[in-house]
Amino acid sequence: MEETRKTILLIEDRPGPGGSLSMDLEREGYSVIIAPGVPEALHMIRSGGSGVDIVLFDIGSRPETDGVTAARDIPVGPAVPVLLLCPPGDKRVAARTGGISSVACVEKNAGAAAISAAIVSALRGRDKGGTPPDRDRSLRESEEHFRGIFENGPLGMAVVSPELRFMDVNPAFCDMLGFMPDEMSARSLRGITHRDHAAVDAGNIRRLASGEISVYRAETRFVRKDGDTVWGNVTLSAIRDAQGGLRHYLAMVEDITRKKGAEESLRKSVEMFNKSFRSSPASLCIVRIGDARIVEINRAFEATTGYARIELIGRSLLKLGLPDESENRGQVWHRFLTEGSVQNLELRFRDKRGSLRVGLFSSVLIEIGAEPCFLVTILDITENKMVHQRLTQSLGEKEVLMRELQHRVKNNLNTITSLLGLEMERLTDERSRQVFINSQMRIRSMAAIYERLYGSADPEHIELDLYIGDLGHAIFQALDTGGGNLELVMTLAGVRVGAHQAVPLGLIVNELITNAIKYAYPSSGVRGAIRISLGVAGGTAELGVSDDGAGLPEGFDPDNADTMGIRLVKMLARQIGGTMLLSTEKGKGVSVTVKFPL
Repeated sequence: MEETRKTILLIEDRPGPGGSLSMDLEREGYSVIIAPGVPEALHMIRSGGSGVDIVLFDIGSRPETDGVTAARDIPVGPAVPVLLLCPPGDKRVAARTGGISSVACVEKNAGAAAISAAIVSALRGRDKGGTPPDRDRSLRESEEHFRGIFENGPLGMAVVSPELRFMDVNPAFCDMLGFMPDEMSARSLRGITHRDHAAVDAGNIRRLASGEISVYRAETRFVRKDGDTVWGNVTLSAIRDAQGGLRHYLAMVEDITRKKGAEESLRKSVEMFNKSFRSSPASLCIVRIGDARIVEINRAFEATTGYARIELIGRSLLKLGLPDESENRGQVWHRFLTEGSVQNLELRFRDKRGSLRVGLFSSVLIEIGAEPCFLVTILDITENKMVHQRLTQSLGEKEVLMRELQHRVKNNLNTITSLLGLEMERLTDERSRQVFINSQMRIRSMAAIYERLYGSADPEHIELDLYIGDLGHAIFQALDTGGGNLELVMTLAGVRVGAHQAVPLGLIVNELITNAIKYAYPSSGVRGAIRISLGVAGGTAELGVSDDGAGLPEGFDPDNADTMGIRLVKMLARQIGGTMLLSTEKGKGVSVTVKFPL
């Protein structure tokens, strides 16, 4: 009587080219059913396990612990032995399966004959020790084990009819899609698949149904009940009967929505970085930390250095003259390595033509493909440096000219004062002589400014407090006719002003002190004090000159006064953008305040 053809359930998650193992076994006379994984194998055993005589498990590239654990997850009992195809020379698998009576091992590379012999040996051992009750119990255990995985597993699982209608779905798949189990039974796999994936999935499912492929894997989008989409890593296996006919499909779906979201965010981030990197006006290059070789550059870097991209990729940043050999390259690179982030380090470098240029080098630590790199920025400041040098030279020349001009103005003013003095000696009219004296005092106050500017480190600005202090003492000594009875009291805060403000302010001080000495104390021998103050509040300075003399005549209106002194002070205050305030009280002196912006 002819022996019944044995059926092998081959669990092969990474099948070889052309399904060579299954073809070899079929040539040996076996009927082969292929399952891509343990859950599919369990489902096949549950659905039609009575037709399986032996399970052949190719653990291939799996770690041996995963393979042995997976073998334990196939509870078919001694009635259906499990034969593990192990990596060559690996004795650990055999050692770990020694306590499992229904599991044996054989090296995968032993050849078809050796594997066939191992199958025959395992089947003989089954025939000697296996009984129908053992087989029934084993199948019940298989059914319970699969149902436990199906109901409680973290992966979405579904049994799908050949027409792609859902026959059974587990809670994880319902949660993933937001449907209740009874709602899922009214739907199809095609109906929940996003339209962007429908055509590709349909074509591969046809190949799966025809037997062209044993399993179909893809990343697919599904449409949830609320209209949102969810990404799933889908494994679809064809479950066949003993005659090879398609019974149904087993679908396993891992929710990878968060993973795809992270990938999309990373993709956008990389895209944004690439666009910013290439279009940045700053010269950028990415350099490996290990050997200082250039990984990538942008267009601005090409323009700055004169090199084309193909000439730079893979070459050392240091050996290219970036920075120049006149710099301590080793020390510069050491600083990059130790500090990680360097900002605006001024270095000389050479372009492709050999021209020496100046740049501000900056670096920041980044990772490219898990490899640490520097993102180096070079800001070419060669033209700026040249302009700065020209400006410095020009300013130096301007300062020399300005000092010479101030010296000549001072000398000319002193000459005018001397000429006025010579003319004054010929005058006999006291009133005319007084006009000449006043003019001399005003000219000397201006000459004093240029004298101070000529000796200053800054030829365009003056310390107003020092200038007023010197000027006040000079005027007081020249005009004090009180026999030492008049006192000059000065309270001066430090204020720095330009020459265009100092000249009018000097004239104002000269005018106010002169008027106070002449008119506040008409009687000789009268004791009194003239006070000068200078202060700053915010951006406004305040200059005050006051006396404790006789005060102005009763009915005197300073706003409508036509006296030369008052008119001159008002005009000079307006010249510097300021205002003048005069207050007086008979017998208590006069106070004049000039406020002006700094």
